[in-house]
Amino acid sequence: MIPYTLDYTGSRTVGAVVATLLSSLFCAGCSGPALASLDLSSAEIAGDSLLVMVHAYSYDMPLLSHVAEISDSRYYVLRYPLCWKIGGFGAPEVARISAVGVLGASYSGDRLVIAEAPETSVGRGRWSLEVVEWKPGGTPTALKTWDWPRDSVSSPPFALSNDGRYVARVGIPLRILDTATLVQIGQSSLLPMFEGARKIVPHPDEYLRLTQNLGYLVFRPAREGPNGSAVLVVDGHLHPRENSVVAISRRTAQISVYNDELESRDGAVPGPFFQGAAESNTGALLLLYSDYDFRRRAQVLTMRDSNMKIVHRMRFNQRKLEPGETVGPAHAWDPTHHRILVYNDSNLAKYPRPQQFVLWDYEAGTTKALVLDVFQAFRLRGNRFVLAQAGQGIKRAL
Repeated sequence: MIPYTLDYTGSRTVGAVVATLLSSLFCAGCSGPALASLDLSSAEIAGDSLLVMVHAYSYDMPLLSHVAEISDSRYYVLRYPLCWKIGGFGAPEVARISAVGVLGASYSGDRLVIAEAPETSVGRGRWSLEVVEWKPGGTPTALKTWDWPRDSVSSPPFALSNDGRYVARVGIPLRILDTATLVQIGQSSLLPMFEGARKIVPHPDEYLRLTQNLGYLVFRPAREGPNGSAVLVVDGHLHPRENSVVAISRRTAQISVYNDELESRDGAVPGPFFQGAAESNTGALLLLYSDYDFRRRAQVLTMRDSNMKIVHRMRFNQRKLEPGETVGPAHAWDPTHHRILVYNDSNLAKYPRPQQFVLWDYEAGTTKALVLDVFQAFRLRGNRFVLAQAGQGIKRAL
């Protein structure tokens, strides 16, 4: 595998500079007019489309407070068609959506699965999940919506496949929905995995994840087990629950435990962290870990087999950060097509530069650099960011 290197720094637009200057007029401890903000919150590669979720909102800092008050919160999804011949993107379609959460849909560019993020569900006291259809040239339509009460003990009442296609409603009876067809599929062979997870007790603030072909159920355990123990016992081996990831096989019902954080080479810095799991072409379990190379200022992704042997590796050189910026690389996984999209999540209002995306085909051992200016789809109007007018580089679907 040849490491990939990319260091891109884009020039700021006039509107971006104005937005940054306006933000700097007010100090964190002072009361003043609400400020506009724009976040690139998540992205997905789906077929021949790139989906980007953007959060636009206003905020102000009350006098003597260190907690910002957010208002006028709006979420948009931008869909960019990939143009492989020119190595870039066509003009995006943009749609405002009502659902709030984590975007997931690597199997289709017009069928979105949006699961509420744990941090937002705490404030509402509920979990929500929505399947949205967004045909080219059309407006987003909710096909399925779920809403459940949340408590501080139980894990989320649903599991998602890592390609966004399958939703499992956890409970009795177990229900598995194929979001591509909206048809429930047979679930009897999946029951032992979920029963095994129930006995272990999953973490209450994280989703259970299914691999793309439903071969494995993967999750982090709660910090304490049913008996209050901080140790997980599997096949006579003891594992600290706080540093464990559990994978249960559908075919054999075998429970495997892996470290959430691996030891670093020199022991001086944090080691690789677990990021997700998928299946190979042969149905074997693949584990994704992310590490940071401080010397080279690069994010390193490693794909490992069930024996923790590295089978694929990729390096993503992070762009030079602005003073005070703490943005870290994020990724989206398309396991069906063996692709991982690596990018920097970003506050576009403070750092309105073109975003760098790298598409890694780990089976073929190739990478492709893509540069995209998401900020250009928005305009600052008063104390809020709004969509640019249709024809100014975007197609509106509202």
